[in-house]
Amino acid sequence: MKFGATFTVLIALLTHHSAGLGGLREGAFCGPGFNTKCADGYGCEYHKISYRCMKYVYPGEACYLPFHYCKDGAKCVDDYCLKYVGKGEKCGLPGIKCEHGLDCVGTKGYETCQKYRKLGESCPAHEPYWKCHPGLVCKNEVCMKQIKAHQTCNNPYFLCPAGTYCLGPKIQKKCKPYMKLGEECEIDPYWLCEPGLFCKNKRCFKKVKERQYCTNPYYMCPHETHCVGPKGKEKCTRYMDIGKDCELDPYWFCKSGLLCKNNKCVKMVKKHDSCSKPYHMCPHETYCIGPKGKEKCKPYMDKGEKCGVDPYWVCKHGLKCVNYICK
Repeated sequence: MKFGATFTVLIALLTHHSAGLGGLREGAFCGPGFNTKCADGYGCEYHKISYRCMKYVYPGEACYLPFHYCKDGAKCVDDYCLKYVGKGEKCGLPGIKCEHGLDCVGTKGYETCQKYRKLGESCPAHEPYWKCHPGLVCKNEVCMKQIKAHQTCNNPYFLCPAGTYCLGPKIQKKCKPYMKLGEECEIDPYWLCEPGLFCKNKRCFKKVKERQYCTNPYYMCPHETHCVGPKGKEKCTRYMDIGKDCELDPYWFCKSGLLCKNNKCVKMVKKHDSCSKPYHMCPHETYCIGPKGKEKCKPYMDKGEKCGVDPYWVCKHGLKCVNYICK
């Protein structure tokens, strides 16, 4: 048999081997010079150096070259039909993969290919496709990086772990816990009192309001009030002024320099000092005597002492001033 006839028979055998009632099937040669058509569901597609009848398969289905041809713009990769889609296109389906640099994000069933949001970029809750890049978290609708305790946090988009805060010098801030009530503060630049407290004498104090309890030694009363009252029930209270009631209530204490006498705050004055004002009290063995409005703390004159010459020379009770002598 001649060579030409042999070649024709070989091709015929290959073609017949792959042909069915509806036409040529997987792998059969087709195209120019071949009159037989490919079967339904197959197409005459070019593969490497020749046209072959290849079965059409779709994204997500298995494929084996040169027997299968991926449709819808997909490609056969590792025996699997994959279709790469661009930004904004639907993804999340079998065989659909985002192009390089894009990621499939969004609510399940409605995913699209988008770029992950970078550090500091917005990630609003109402926008399901704006997701932060892996390694970042969305906090207050901004993509932030979660860092560890004691690490530097100068970047405003670094997020300190729970229980720590970005504290310290302006260019060397670190994730540190706040100091609590009574703890030391400001000895170290990162030892700052928690909000609501303030540092005084290297300790964290809390300001309390007037009439509030101040039982903790690190509670500080407001200006012009003092921590007084029964033990364990002390309150921030104003001291009572001269002439005001005192000791009728366990929190009514007289101001410094005053004393409580007959439930009134009085001022103790010195011997010979004026006592003309109300609630001024003379010291022991002196009495408030003299012309009205000019009274002074003076001792009474004893028997045989001079009297009457000076308006403050007044005889003791039971004595009379006779000829300027107490008798």
